[in-house]
Amino acid sequence: MSSKIVVFHYYPIEGYPPVQNLLNLKRFQEKVSLTCMTTKGNHNYNYKNPYIKIIYLGNSDATGKFKSLKRYFSYLLFNIVGFISLLYKRPSSIIYYETISAFPALLYKYIFPSTQLYVLYHEYTSKEEYLKGPSLVRMIHKLEIKSYEKVNWISHTNTDRRKLFSKDYDISIDKISCLPNYPPSSWLSSTKNLIKTKNKCKFVYVGYTIDNYSMYIDEMVNVISGNSDFSLDFYLLKTPSNIVKEIHAKGLSNRIQFKSGLAYNDLPLILGHYDVGIILYRGLTKNYIYNAPNKLFEYLACGLSVWYPKVMLGITPYKSTRIREVDFDSSDILRLNVSDYCEGDTINYDNFTAEKAFKDLMDRLIG
Repeated sequence: MSSKIVVFHYYPIEGYPPVQNLLNLKRFQEKVSLTCMTTKGNHNYNYKNPYIKIIYLGNSDATGKFKSLKRYFSYLLFNIVGFISLLYKRPSSIIYYETISAFPALLYKYIFPSTQLYVLYHEYTSKEEYLKGPSLVRMIHKLEIKSYEKVNWISHTNTDRRKLFSKDYDISIDKISCLPNYPPSSWLSSTKNLIKTKNKCKFVYVGYTIDNYSMYIDEMVNVISGNSDFSLDFYLLKTPSNIVKEIHAKGLSNRIQFKSGLAYNDLPLILGHYDVGIILYRGLTKNYIYNAPNKLFEYLACGLSVWYPKVMLGITPYKSTRIREVDFDSSDILRLNVSDYCEGDTINYDNFTAEKAFKDLMDRLIG
């Protein structure tokens, strides 16, 4: 092996496709010794990769009695054991995702300044949101800001977030890379021969959980309720009981169903049986307004059309006949029907793959 690389991702990687796509890259498997530090969650499956050492440090999704204390302990464990592991492994490069994962990497970089440090952000967090967030994260972010001029890489998921970050910290935009959350190229061919039901429209949503505050759940339920040719399946890692009860009360449980979350690599064969993938964020913060989420590209790679809220400006650059902007705040949504989605367009989705998205990062890391 030519080098050692350690990846820090505090939240369970099972719920974060972008980090799984990074870890699954063949160039990593061939050229480096790779370790990932993360935490356990309440999932019905674990990420598996025979080429990578996965170290779980606590449970960031702890529930039940003393939930807060358990989560605080998990965070201490992640930081303390994570740093000790760095002293033992002596990696040439460290990658961390988000401020909450940063402390072991920042401390190690301070002691061993020649270490290459790569900072990857799933989300955009404004300065105002940092001020309102947990005090421990605010403290770590102050250390993070001081390190920006010394790191080897900073990236956000799209050009809008890149611009916002550049303005917030007065960093030249040329020093901030754009790293979209694309699925692996293998997904493009895995659903081509699946047969779909004609004259019906099967919607699907894949995610961690749903809620009525930050998502257009009630509005989408009304769309399904108003058209007998529509059905909707939710695949969630955490299913909210209150919304399930509301669906049952409306007599829609035969057309709106809740299913267990799936392992990321199992998604293509499941998604390929649907017609339209939906994205439902209300855009309450800049992070969601300027967001082109990984599920957009996952739906497309699996041959689906996509409906997304008009307020999500981050998806606008990708609009096509298969990617439909929907005004969920308008009563017009109740008149949508099967003909309002289209299966064909001229966009070359071969360009929207993890292998291409990560190329610049991999060139920097391992050449």
